Amino acid sequence: MKIISKQKIFFLGFFLSCLFSLSLNGQNVISGHFDGEDGKPLHGVNVLIVETGEGTSTDRQGKFELSTKAGNVQLTIRASFVGFVTASQALFVEKDSEYKIDMTLLPLVINVAPVEISAKAESRPLNVPMRIEIIGKKEIEALPALSIDQTMLSSPGVNVNRDFGIFSDRAVVSLRGQSGSDQSRTMVLVDGVPVNKSDGGSVNWNFIQPEMVERVEISKGPGSAKYGSGAMGGAINIITTRPTEAFNVEAEAEAGQWNTFGGRVRVSGNISDSLRHPLWYSVSGMVRTSDGYINQPEETILMYDSVVVPAFLQEQAAQVKLAWRINENHQVDLDANLYNDKHGQGIRIYEDDGSWSSHQTWFAKAGYKGQMGKWSMDAKAYYLLENYYKVNEYFSDGEYTLYDVDSKRNDLGGILHLSRLVGEHHKMSLGGEVRQGRVDASDIYYTASDKIDNQGQMNLGGLFIMDEMSFLNNTLQINAGLRLDAAQFSKGLYRIQDPSYSLEYMLNFQDTLMKDNAWLAVNPKLSVNYLFSPNLRTYLSAARGFRAPVLDDMCRSGRSKNGFRVTNPNLSPEYLASFEWGFDWRVKDRWHFGLSAFYSQGQDYMYAISTGDSVNMGYIISPVYKTQNISGVNISGIEAELSGTIVKGVSFFANYTRNFTEITDFVPQTAADPDLTGNHLTDVPDHQANAGLGWQNEIADIYITGKYVGQRWINDRNIPDVTYLLAPEYPAYFNLDLKIQKQIAHHWHVSLSIQNIFNEIHFNSRGYKTPGRFVMGKVRWGLR
Repeated sequence: MKIISKQKIFFLGFFLSCLFSLSLNGQNVISGHFDGEDGKPLHGVNVLIVETGEGTSTDRQGKFELSTKAGNVQLTIRASFVGFVTASQALFVEKDSEYKIDMTLLPLVINVAPVEISAKAESRPLNVPMRIEIIGKKEIEALPALSIDQTMLSSPGVNVNRDFGIFSDRAVVSLRGQSGSDQSRTMVLVDGVPVNKSDGGSVNWNFIQPEMVERVEISKGPGSAKYGSGAMGGAINIITTRPTEAFNVEAEAEAGQWNTFGGRVRVSGNISDSLRHPLWYSVSGMVRTSDGYINQPEETILMYDSVVVPAFLQEQAAQVKLAWRINENHQVDLDANLYNDKHGQGIRIYEDDGSWSSHQTWFAKAGYKGQMGKWSMDAKAYYLLENYYKVNEYFSDGEYTLYDVDSKRNDLGGILHLSRLVGEHHKMSLGGEVRQGRVDASDIYYTASDKIDNQGQMNLGGLFIMDEMSFLNNTLQINAGLRLDAAQFSKGLYRIQDPSYSLEYMLNFQDTLMKDNAWLAVNPKLSVNYLFSPNLRTYLSAARGFRAPVLDDMCRSGRSKNGFRVTNPNLSPEYLASFEWGFDWRVKDRWHFGLSAFYSQGQDYMYAISTGDSVNMGYIISPVYKTQNISGVNISGIEAELSGTIVKGVSFFANYTRNFTEITDFVPQTAADPDLTGNHLTDVPDHQANAGLGWQNEIADIYITGKYVGQRWINDRNIPDVTYLLAPEYPAYFNLDLKIQKQIAHHWHVSLSIQNIFNEIHFNSRGYKTPGRFVMGKVRWGLR
């Protein structure tokens, strides 16, 4: 065996070194490392020299190296990775030089709108020319809230209407002085997909489990330029969690008063190891049952003692979530959700469960995010189906009535958004959306021959373009957007089959030949933001909101909280022109003060008003209401907030909202119609205030919140309600909630929530009373 001498090895190495050096002659080497905000290296980051097109990707350790012949020139190094914010760094490259770049990439959030906010950003970002607030996962876990909508009390201008806590079969969250009984003027999205139903604009908030939410992003002010119909007050985007651990199991058990019991389990993981194309998965389920509480007033109990029972609760939910990064430029995800509930109404006569309601909700969506050259793409398709079922039984003047409501509501659609950087100062975004919503419902009477049907379909489509501009070293931001929307109502029907004597009055309102309608709307938005410093900013915005009629108003008649409401297939869309000014100041990164003022003018505003007629519904003479386009509405308000850290481990927030609403230029339709000019909108509190104090210590974490809701007008005429409350306004109320939680060792977490500590009870317009104080304890076990 021939042995190579050390001298030959030396000369061979010298020769190879010289050859390598010659091959790099005139080349410049740029190397570096990329990781996520958790400190873990990112494998597959696409690194590109924008000016030359040369690029590479990071290895399993997050490292990269690339060479370029370009020298003595300014170059832009761009790093892109699916699911993370694209980062760029300018670099002046001299000849025959080496450079090193190390960066941390932040998670990317692509809301249906082209506004990107990282999870690591402050909860009130100051570089966006509008009022956006983010409620993060830690805050969601700390607040003494048992539903995701109740966590939003930390944000001013948000009106949460959930009178019965976990026993509520519906909840409404409205923004900026919009009606607190109508969800259709505030858009709600889950991972960028709208979940408002076309039937009535409502949202089944109960199917969105707080444990599955990563954060809530609240965009205030008209957002129709981005979201289309229904975002007149703003938009709420709920971002669900994505697994970050290789394997994780969580199990939770809960118990509360009135024999309330529940449990949750979740298995999730990130099948990546060191693979180039990871797969994320999550499978979860929950159940909850409760005997419930007596929701009837004392007068009803004394009159019908034998039929009054607790309003029980049953809930089940399941979710499957998958996401696959095909390569560094493309990612797909799939979600499937099922939720089913059963809410007792507190009355039982002959039926086993008495009067009750149920929502069976199916929600599925598929998404794609990718980078195609200089364009970023976000595409989504979704399907939302809700089967609503309700059993009604009651006595009226000694006569027993039993009937069911069977309503099938479905929405499906698709969204496509594209965005790219244009030069140094512009980010252009454009896209479109299509959506179809349908309702097919029947009221089926078993104590009579009656069957009442209502059907309708709404088609929506929109195209938008937006330019996000940045000048003066990013101290001045200007956003300009324009959207064209089209809406069409068709296949409307309201029919009464085989009417009995007790329902003959409905024949006057049936319509089996409803006329199709179509509308177009152009919605612009312009906003300007100026940063005096990284901690001080002001902004101005002007926008136009748009809302097409909901199917429930156009093709369904029936009982409402104020009487009997009839269909109006001739409704037109409503519009809202809004102007807003805002100011934010952060003090030493510990305290934040924010102030906003807005003024809005509504045109053709839809509102349920009395027709001057009345009907005999068998047990009461009720006024007849019809949703109509009243001439004008003024809505304005002031929002102020303060939050920060008092001392280490002690946090505080407080906010206040003042709403002003007025009906203007009202024109009565008939001589019998009351003139509503100068009246106020219903269900909008004149004053709202919230505050919270959190204390983290070695013994336990304690969080206490207080909520004050001022008076709200009950009906459009602003006169006393003659059915239940005998007053023109709901009384103001104050609730104080408490949560105590503790992490025990590594696997266990325990918490105790007490809602409405002072046991304040009030009634709604239907005469049902709130549960008062409610106590719930939870134990969670996790394995990672």
